[in-house]
Amino acid sequence: MNIARKNTIGTKLLMALLAVALVFTMMPLSAGFAFAADAADYQPALTITGPDGTKTEYQTREDVIAAFGDPIEDDSFGVALKGIAVKRLLKGYEDDAVVTVGTQDNYDKLNASGKTVKELKDSKGLLAYEEAGTMYDPTSDEVNEKGKKLYGGYFKFYVGKDSEGKALVDKWVNRITIENAAQPDPQPDPQPVDVLTVKGEGLDKQLAYDSIKTLKNDESIVPIIIKDAVFKTVNSAGTQEEFTVDGVTIENLIRLAGVKETEDLVSVTATANDGYSKEYTKEMIMEKDADGNQAMFIWTENGAKVQKTAIGLVAGIEQNRKYWVGGDSITLTVATEAVKAPAKVTIKSVKAGKKKATVTWKKSSGAEGYIVTMATKKNGKYKTVKTIKKASTTKCTVKKLKKGKTYYFKVTAYKNTFNGKAYSKPSAAKKVKIKK
Repeated sequence: MNIARKNTIGTKLLMALLAVALVFTMMPLSAGFAFAADAADYQPALTITGPDGTKTEYQTREDVIAAFGDPIEDDSFGVALKGIAVKRLLKGYEDDAVVTVGTQDNYDKLNASGKTVKELKDSKGLLAYEEAGTMYDPTSDEVNEKGKKLYGGYFKFYVGKDSEGKALVDKWVNRITIENAAQPDPQPDPQPVDVLTVKGEGLDKQLAYDSIKTLKNDESIVPIIIKDAVFKTVNSAGTQEEFTVDGVTIENLIRLAGVKETEDLVSVTATANDGYSKEYTKEMIMEKDADGNQAMFIWTENGAKVQKTAIGLVAGIEQNRKYWVGGDSITLTVATEAVKAPAKVTIKSVKAGKKKATVTWKKSSGAEGYIVTMATKKNGKYKTVKTIKKASTTKCTVKKLKKGKTYYFKVTAYKNTFNGKAYSKPSAAKKVKIKK
């Protein structure tokens, strides 16, 4: 009796297990793998479909950032955001093209949908992926007011403000479709540009750096990098402000590019990749303000990376106002003019005195100063005994000479140039014997 009862119970248990297995076997595959399907909804992070049906998929948030360049920071919507500007996101599409936006959870009442490309650009919209320092996460546990779990996403689409100034935002955007607009003309692949190029006349070499990192690692640049240079400017309200920058002076960049010692007149035109330019003369390149600062190529301001590489001109040169020529790349084009050396000097006389000699010469055309040299033999080794720093001075006295000895003198004129001195040919030697 007991054995039969046990067999009956075992048979019922086996039948129950088979029934459960049969139910699971008959369930739709989609129900059995609902979680996997939901997980698949999180990819790709963003799909953009053009008017011709061409789809571009970005699998991760990082792919989007890489495709559309450096993100911007924006607090105009009442919260600190970071993301891609809509005007960059929709660049190249016709203004009257209509935009439709899709979300991870297929919500269909969206502010952006139905607007034209121009309307979204004019709204200064932003495809945001970070809010007040927090990254959007498609795996978050956010729920709505009824406690229902929401699908997450990598992006929120800020598309403007309502009549009360409240931000209009579409959450968890992962699809953008542009319709009824002609495709933009195909553009050639952008050619890589250097963040800094120094080229032009009178240079021994051209400097070209494809990144700030390459620039800062150049062994010839490292010794002349200036950190925390303090600039003083006056803002539009008339208040004096200070800011610090890291960079290299334009003067040193020109020297590194090899301006020759015989080149005196130097002008540099700084041109940004957006076409804006500014010309700096020799004086502006080399002139320093009260704090010892000069015109600089910079890569940081107040410790932060500048959004665009920039040429900074110090206070005092531009009427005490901060001045930039900025862009993703900067080209410095140098124009130089070879200086004409001063005319050869003619010594008028050398007169002996008591253990001294007075040398007098004619003024040299183009000279800014003179160097007087002396030797004890006509073809001997001449040593500098006087350096005259005024072009108007044409006489000097050399003391502590020995009685009864004969001395030979030569005078050489010089002119200051951008990278050193330009010299005339030495004068003919003129001798004198010290008798006293």
